[in-house]
Amino acid sequence: LAAHRREESRGAHTRADFPETDDSHWGKATSVISMGEDGSMDISYASYPEIPKELRSLLDADDLHEGDRA
Repeated sequence: LAAHRREESRGAHTRADFPETDDSHWGKATSVISMGEDGSMDISYASYPEIPKELRSLLDADDLHEGDRA
C-alpha cells in the first residue's frame, strides 16, 4: 500500500509512471499501515523527528561523505 502511494522513484523502489526522485515531498515521514475496525488497510504518515543540533553538525561536517561509516 505504501509503495503504491509513493509517486516517485528512489533506490530499489522504481516506478515507470514516476521516474523522478521528489525530495520536496518524500523522505520527510514514514508510512504507518494499520488495519481499520472493518478490516480495511489504512495508511497515515508520521513525520521524522527533528535531528538534534549536535548531531546535525556531524552531518554537515566537510569531512563527512555520504556512505562513510564510523
